[in-house]
Amino acid sequence: FTARVATAVSERRVVDPAQRAARRELGFEQRPLTLADVGFSFALTGQKSWRGFVPLVHTGLGLATNFGGTDPGGFKLGTRFALTYGGGVRYVPSDGRLAFRADVSSHAFQLRYPDRYFQPGLDSTSVLPEGASKSRWLNNVAITVGGSYQFFR
Repeated sequence: FTARVATAVSERRVVDPAQRAARRELGFEQRPLTLADVGFSFALTGQKSWRGFVPLVHTGLGLATNFGGTDPGGFKLGTRFALTYGGGVRYVPSDGRLAFRADVSSHAFQLRYPDRYFQPGLDSTSVLPEGASKSRWLNNVAITVGGSYQFFR
């Protein structure tokens, strides 16, 4: 069983869909993106290792949020359901209680665009074309390394 919480600095372009296309972009803003999940991690070799190395895969469910409000264009991330998956390796020396781990994981969540992104602005153009999807899945890849102390080994 695993539980993780991570924060990353994210940057996004802020747009005002009511403006003309040339003046629509208002710049970039930085908001921390918080990801939390619970799931399962499986050792592919069971209780065995090869020279202390144990390959792992993990999967889980979680949440993604930036705790931010609505921007001038009507966009708000809010709190989104997330799927997590990935793999890695754990190194467990045979003579100690320390263990080390490195993994690559992905947090995938759905982003929804506000209706204002599809409505024409002052110059009769919209941020997104009329037939475009109102949502898309984002994939946020994370590389993590860490260590642990095993009390009951």
